[in-house]
This record gives sequence, structure tokens and C-alpha cells, in this order.
Amino acid sequence: MGASLSEGSRIAAEATLRQRR
Repeated sequence: MGASLSEGSRIAAEATLRQRR
């Protein structure tokens, strides 16, 4: 389940950077 948290955190960071533009 550790990978799940890591993936969620990475996806959230990518989404934030993408929205920041």
C-alpha cells in the first residue's frame, strides 16, 4: 500500500503544477 500513497502524492503534485501553469 506504500506505493499507492506515493503515487497519489506524485499525481497531486503533478496536477498542482499543471494547474499553476
